[in-house]
Amino acid sequence: MTSKAFQPAATALIVAIFIAAVLILQPLMRGARADFTEQQLYTLSDGTRNVLRGIDEPVDLTFVYTRRVGQDFPAVRAYATRVRELLDAYKAVAGPSLRIREIDPEPFSEAEDEALAAGIVAVDTDGNDPLYFGLIGGNTVDDERVIPFLAPEQEETLEYDLTRLIARLDRPEPPVVGVLSTLQGMSGDGRDSGYTFLREIAKGFTLEEINEDFFSLPEDMDVLIMVHPPELNDWQAWLVDQFLLRKG
Repeated sequence: MTSKAFQPAATALIVAIFIAAVLILQPLMRGARADFTEQQLYTLSDGTRNVLRGIDEPVDLTFVYTRRVGQDFPAVRAYATRVRELLDAYKAVAGPSLRIREIDPEPFSEAEDEALAAGIVAVDTDGNDPLYFGLIGGNTVDDERVIPFLAPEQEETLEYDLTRLIARLDRPEPPVVGVLSTLQGMSGDGRDSGYTFLREIAKGFTLEEINEDFFSLPEDMDVLIMVHPPELNDWQAWLVDQFLLRKG
């Protein structure tokens, strides 16, 4: 065989091998992702992965985005792409337990009615039509939770907010967190006062303040937070020790 005749045959063989390799590896690599961003924007935290793998009943997420209006705002358009990619990453981990869809609420459409009924915010723009850009979450017992507007400036907390929404839908009754502290900012239920740390916890958990002279700990408590606690007597120390042994 001459070199001129050999070259096309070799090229065809290489192409055939490449196509065969792609067909073989594609099912194996379907859930694989590589993250080369400086801040690891597309790498899910261990906590998120644990939540997604532990979903008991299917959770539905509806991404609400007015594409035509969003195209006029580069920051919104770029953030919408980020949200989609993050949802894809969630889906790759959760599998069939997480069902995702996207709706485009054009004016006077069923999608707009659905968005408004769920509580998605209609943001006024310079044009005639509003911008809808949020998330609706639901579960099998018709509980619903909403992120009314996905603000691009809050991108750093996107994974946290989304994971918290899914966790609350998977477990409608939030875990009970007991707080034992002598600091004034660590008192209360975290809703109207207290440190920012405490208020953030209150968004996803039920806080229960434990008095300094406690004789027993709440029976339904899932987590105990001790920040600058009072000096414990022998009985209180034993109660804390027993809680740690039971709850780990």
